[in-house]
Amino acid sequence: MGCNLFTFAKPHSLRSPTQIRVCCGKLQGERISRAAILSYDKSSNENYISHRLVSNVLREDTQPFDKDATIRIRTQMHSEEAEGYVDLYWYLEHDPEHQHNTRFLVTKTDDPPYDAVLGKADARRYGLATRQGRR
Repeated sequence: MGCNLFTFAKPHSLRSPTQIRVCCGKLQGERISRAAILSYDKSSNENYISHRLVSNVLREDTQPFDKDATIRIRTQMHSEEAEGYVDLYWYLEHDPEHQHNTRFLVTKTDDPPYDAVLGKADARRYGLATRQGRR
């Protein structure tokens, strides 16, 4: 299944973790995608992704921050440093018609226990987390 970048996304309810496909590159003119596991981190305000997934699997370039900028991401386990960011199109493995474009911070951790993680805001947007105090 190729990646149609012009399909409009609609809100979905996700379970965490969930299997997704991330769009990356082209093969013989067709856009291709790779499998990844998406989860959420209720303690983080940022979306983040494994450097290994971005560079070795997706073969995407990480966009660097300003030369002197150091960005730290607060995760459930500890604080991690980000080396840059990447904007990716992805979709639920069982729903390729509804694609999402998300900015992820790329962590420097060599072999983290995650592929891609949504922070609080996007986790709420996709139904992975609920707002505190809502009834």
